[in-house]
Amino acid sequence: AADTIEQCIASIAEISSIDLDLIVTDDGSKDATASQLLKLQQRYNFRLVTQENAGQAASRNRMMTIAEGDYILFCDADDYVDAKKIEEMVKYAHTHHLDLCMGTNFEVDPRTKQVYVVEKEKRLKAISGLPVSSGLEYLPKAREYKVYSATTPSHLWSRQFIEQSHLAYLEGVRYEDVDFTFKSLL
Repeated sequence: AADTIEQCIASIAEISSIDLDLIVTDDGSKDATASQLLKLQQRYNFRLVTQENAGQAASRNRMMTIAEGDYILFCDADDYVDAKKIEEMVKYAHTHHLDLCMGTNFEVDPRTKQVYVVEKEKRLKAISGLPVSSGLEYLPKAREYKVYSATTPSHLWSRQFIEQSHLAYLEGVRYEDVDFTFKSLL
């Protein structure tokens, strides 16, 4: 995480048109992440939570209990966001009173550094005609086009929805974000 955490935090810190409650968790890192986070905290003004290694799901569950913003976006240390897209998602979610606003995953080719949308054509077909829909409307389309969007760094949840639905990450499993996303769609 020490190699990627600054790019992650810097990309989130570029969000300027909305109030931001940035919470960073050091989940028992064994490298230089802890000292780097202390330096970054001075520059980027975030709340730092340190804990013994409990895993990604436990860290996210803890953050959901202390978050104060209207919407929650989860990122891992090796993720970074497009600040303008996040601002647009928050505005759209707020305007349409959405519980969940699903974004798109981008990947970077490590050799060419080219940025591309993951499964772009399939995703466009799946959401065609469904700009605002329920999870039950979205899931059949996603299944039809074989393009589930379950990774949480590209989605924005209403904190109120999470609290009212008693959503939590399933701890002790791999790909806990898949379980969390699907529970929020049902």
